[in-house]
Amino acid sequence: MQRSVRMLTEADLEIADTILMAAYHTSSSRKIELQRYLALQPDGWWLALLDEQAAAVGGIINYGYFSYVGMVGVLPELQRYGLATLLMEALLAWAERRQCPTILLDASVEGVNLYRKLDFVEDDEAILLSQVEPTRRTEIMPEQVFRLREEDIAEVVAFDRPYFGAEREHVFRRLLYEYPGRTFVSRQASGEVSGLVLVNR
Repeated sequence: MQRSVRMLTEADLEIADTILMAAYHTSSSRKIELQRYLALQPDGWWLALLDEQAAAVGGIINYGYFSYVGMVGVLPELQRYGLATLLMEALLAWAERRQCPTILLDASVEGVNLYRKLDFVEDDEAILLSQVEPTRRTEIMPEQVFRLREEDIAEVVAFDRPYFGAEREHVFRRLLYEYPGRTFVSRQASGEVSGLVLVNR
């Protein structure tokens, strides 16, 4: 069987979405996220093919100090053909060509062994939280929360930088473009930015 990789394009979004839904065992589409990430890093998203059939997808976004790998998935029926490894090697080569010193990713339990074989080491632990039943909400004064505006972006970038570790101006501009009425900024009484939230459901 012949294995190969090629860059993902807008024309591939449907098949890439199908791969991710099958790989993550979900009926929820990831197409909007894929479209966003492809817009943020058009040359960083790739498909792995088996005998010319798209079988795996994944990508990487360069933030300067580090790059972040995400949304790596392989069709369940085409796993164990080395496609995830082939795809990751392409992504790592991409980062090396850009002289990016650090590569980060969030590993699933299923993916840990692959990433260890590629010399990734555990740095921290991520916790995924989900709400099963509605709970009582904390009262927030309306004057503390505002819709994100173009003129807020510089402040939001400065607020976010020490937490994320790199500048994400292009990300916030994309969110403002995609969700103009669903991205909010909170401010302290002094007027300083204190938080950011995106309502995407």
